[in-house]
Amino acid sequence: MDLLKTTSLSRSFGGVAAVRNVTLAVKDRELLSVIGPNGAGKTTLLKLITGQIPPDTGRIELFGRDVTAVPQYARAQMGIALTHQIVRPFRGMTLGENVTAAMGHGHFNQPVASLFHRPGAADTARARELLDLVGIGHAAGRSASEVPLGYLKRMQIARVLATDPKLLLLDEPLAGLNYSEAGQIADLIVRLNEGGRTVVLIEHNLGEVLRISHRVAVLDNGALLAEGLPAEVIARPDVRAAYLGKEAG
Repeated sequence: MDLLKTTSLSRSFGGVAAVRNVTLAVKDRELLSVIGPNGAGKTTLLKLITGQIPPDTGRIELFGRDVTAVPQYARAQMGIALTHQIVRPFRGMTLGENVTAAMGHGHFNQPVASLFHRPGAADTARARELLDLVGIGHAAGRSASEVPLGYLKRMQIARVLATDPKLLLLDEPLAGLNYSEAGQIADLIVRLNEGGRTVVLIEHNLGEVLRISHRVAVLDNGALLAEGLPAEVIARPDVRAAYLGKEAG
């Protein structure tokens, strides 16, 4: 079953095509990585899928439903969540409070209403469980302004898990991390996938992409260049030329 499907999806900005005619399907419980050089259109593709921006042309289906014209908050309520490359926590709050705050989005049809949601003991306990799941439960009471980037990356994942998504979109979750931290968060992504969540991952860390992905799709200049098994895709001369900067041939 295809959990997500885009058909002939395109989006331009100021006459420059960021995403060009992309048709891509993601199956239930798949871990798909989308790779490509900077400016290839990867983040724009995620924003189109979540409804942050509308497509110029094309169609988006989630869970078998056409959502091309469905607003972002309604797609989130259907079970889709996105983490961003740059973590933007509430720095005046603890890690636990950051996660608890995200739970309000599941209680209301309009996002603004969640701002007035008062968390109870159950929300606080659930936030701690999620922080335990991502490996930083011991730091639930620490301020988001005083913990290292690796903790913030994990907290961001816990925060989106608070909305109980079926489809998890991760935009460069390993960016800025050292070798050990990147490997640990990659392992966490695998565990989340094995726990039943479908994952679409944008990532430049090719070592981890090749290690954990079920399938890889390559974007180049906004268009889908290749897709398939990781080792087979990365061995293609056109992919090496586009992504790795090596001579094709």
